[in-house]
Amino acid sequence: MKQDFRRIWYTARAALFSTTIHGVLIAALVAGFLWPRSDTVLERGVVEPIQAKAISNQEIIEQVEVQKKRLSEKAKLAEDLENLRKQQEEEQKRLETLEANRVKEQERLAEEKRRLVEQERLEEEKRILAEQKRLEEEKRKQEERKRLAEDLENLRKQQEEEQKRLETLEADRIKEQKRLEEERLKLEEQERLEEEKRKQEEQERLEEEKRILAEQKRLEEEKRKQEEQERLEEEKRILAEQERLEEEKRKQEEQERLEEEKRILAEQKRLEEEKRKQEEQERLEEERLKLEEQERLEEEKRKQEEQERLEEERQKQEERKQEEQKRLEAERREQERIQREAANALQALFNEIAAAVEEKWRVTGKQGLKALIQVKVGRNGEVQVANVIESSGDRFFDESAEWAIKRASPLPFPADPKYYEYISEFNFLFNPGG
Repeated sequence: MKQDFRRIWYTARAALFSTTIHGVLIAALVAGFLWPRSDTVLERGVVEPIQAKAISNQEIIEQVEVQKKRLSEKAKLAEDLENLRKQQEEEQKRLETLEANRVKEQERLAEEKRRLVEQERLEEEKRILAEQKRLEEEKRKQEERKRLAEDLENLRKQQEEEQKRLETLEADRIKEQKRLEEERLKLEEQERLEEEKRKQEEQERLEEEKRILAEQKRLEEEKRKQEEQERLEEEKRILAEQERLEEEKRKQEEQERLEEEKRILAEQKRLEEEKRKQEEQERLEEERLKLEEQERLEEEKRKQEEQERLEEERQKQEERKQEEQKRLEAERREQERIQREAANALQALFNEIAAAVEEKWRVTGKQGLKALIQVKVGRNGEVQVANVIESSGDRFFDESAEWAIKRASPLPFPADPKYYEYISEFNFLFNPGG
C-alpha cells in the first residue's frame, strides 16, 4: 500500500509539472500575438515630432485588410489554443483514469497474491499437523503394543507363580497353558483366562482396524492435496497469462498515447520531459524492486518464526501427551490391581454363596445336574438378575436354580465398595452336591 501511494504521488507530481510547462508556453504564445507593436522606438528623453501625411483610400483599405487578417489569425490561434487546452484536459483525465485503473488492478493482484500466499501457508500448516499427528499415532501404537507385550509377559509370570504345577519350558507355554486349563478344578478360573484372551484378541483386532482406517485416511488426504496443488498451479498459470496480456495491452495503449502526444506536441521540451519521466519511472521501478525484496525477506523471517513457534507447540503437546499417558497408565494399573483384589475377594466367598443357594434350592427329581448362571447383584449383595447361560438340559432344574439364587438374596458379597463395579456381574456354577 505504501508503494502504491508513492507511485501515485510521483505520477501526480509529473502531471502537474507537465501542465504547468504547457500553460507557460501557451501564455507566452498568446502574449506574443496580443502584445501591442510599435514601428517607432522612443528613446528615453527624446521626443520626435509627429508629421502629418496624407493617406489615400487605397492605403486605408490595405491597412484595414491587414488588421482584419491579423485579427483572423489571432482568433484562429486562440481557437487552436483552446482546442489544445481541451485536448490536454482530456488527455489528463484519460491518464488519471488509466492510473486509477492501474492502481485498482495492482491492489487486486496484491490481494490475490496475499490470498494465495495465505492459502499455501495454511495448506503447509495442515500438512505439518497431519504429519505430526500421524507420527504421534504411530508412536502411540508402538508404545501400546509394547505395553501389551509387557502385560502379557507379566500375566505369564503371574500364572507361572500361581500355577506351580508347570513343569515345561517357556517355549512350550501355550501347550502347558492348555494342559493347566484341563487340570484346573475351578471352572471360574478357566473362564477368566479365556475372557482375558478374548479381550486381547478383540483389542488387537480393533487396533488393526484403526491402523487400516488411518492409512486409508492418509492416502485420501494425500490425493486431495495433490489435486489441490494442481488446481493452484493452473490458477497461477492463468493469472500469469492474464497479466502478460494486460501488460501487452497496456504497452500498446501507452505507445498509441505517446504517438498522439508526439503528433500534437513535437517540441523539443516535450521530448526532454518524456526522457525525465522515463528516468523517474526507472528510479521508481528500482525502488519498487527494493521494497519487494525487503517484503520477501520479512515474509521469510515471519515463516521461520512461525515454524519455530509450531515446533515449540509440538514439543509442549508431546510433553503433555506423555504426562497424560503416564497418568492413564497409573490409573490402568490401579484398576487392574483393584480388579484382581475384587476377583479374589469374590472367589473367597464362593463357598458361602454356594451354601446359601443350595440351602434355598428345592430338590428336583434328577440328580447330578449342573448349570452356569449369570448373576447381577446390588452393592449389598441383593440379587437383581439371575439368568442361565449354560443349561443343564433340564428346564425345571434350570428354573429351580434361578429361583434358589433369587431366594438366597442377599448373597455374601465383599464389603469394600470399590470392588462393586468389577464384580457386580459374575458367573455362578450351580452343582448341588458336586
